[in-house]
Amino acid sequence: MLSSLRIEVRNQLLQEVETEGRIVLSSSERTNYETQFQGLSNIPEDVRKILLRHYQARYYRFLNFGSSRLLVDSSEYRFSRNLSSAVVDAGRTDIVSGGGPGLMRAALEGLYSVRQDAIKERRIIKAQALGITILTLPNNEGPCEFLDKEHPHREFTTRLQEFMDISHAAYVAPGGIGTNLEFALLLQLKQVNHLEREYPIMVHPSWEDLIRTLKQTFYTRPLLEKTTPFMGKGDLDHLILTDSIPQIVDIVMQSRALWRESINRHVVIVP
Repeated sequence: MLSSLRIEVRNQLLQEVETEGRIVLSSSERTNYETQFQGLSNIPEDVRKILLRHYQARYYRFLNFGSSRLLVDSSEYRFSRNLSSAVVDAGRTDIVSGGGPGLMRAALEGLYSVRQDAIKERRIIKAQALGITILTLPNNEGPCEFLDKEHPHREFTTRLQEFMDISHAAYVAPGGIGTNLEFALLLQLKQVNHLEREYPIMVHPSWEDLIRTLKQTFYTRPLLEKTTPFMGKGDLDHLILTDSIPQIVDIVMQSRALWRESINRHVVIVP
């Protein structure tokens, strides 16, 4: 059966767990391939395959999409910041965003605030803040100050691919055209089973009208007009519409527990 490279790699990892009881990953190999990855507009499949093994097996990452336009005094900014803080507090979870201003910055600031509190309490927070940035924007927006790692891209296509490659759960916060592009890719990948079943896609209620319009335009109206629908009846049913931080955290932790049990606890790192 045909499947995405992501699913192919995941199935291989699960097979290794079943047959050998462990997954051996080389940290030096990952570092070498990450160097090759930077700046590429067309990522060779062998490079992606090695990186996917590491990303899927070693790091649970929560992807928080959102608008670059919203300011630090907005309720949306505070929500995204508090959401990331709650997710990191609940478990060792990396936070991924676009790495720029607005809600991208808020998502990473949430991790930073948890880390600062931990320092005062002499605790260590190992979660990292990752920014998958885009270099070619007309306003020359730079990376925010809360990044631990920046992965810059010249093309939106490779940037979007990395978002999907490195993440295990996603929240779509309020946003515009850019956030909609990212949301649409999540919908497409989920529709054709290029994301695993336990990959949760949670959506802020601000997207409810768009979701309703998609279902009406692509499914309900064609049925009423006795023509072929452009999507399946249940293609949007997997979306979780919520702005409840406790609910989002609970969903992410359930997903993380499945990942930890199926893959991560079997990983062995070698030089």
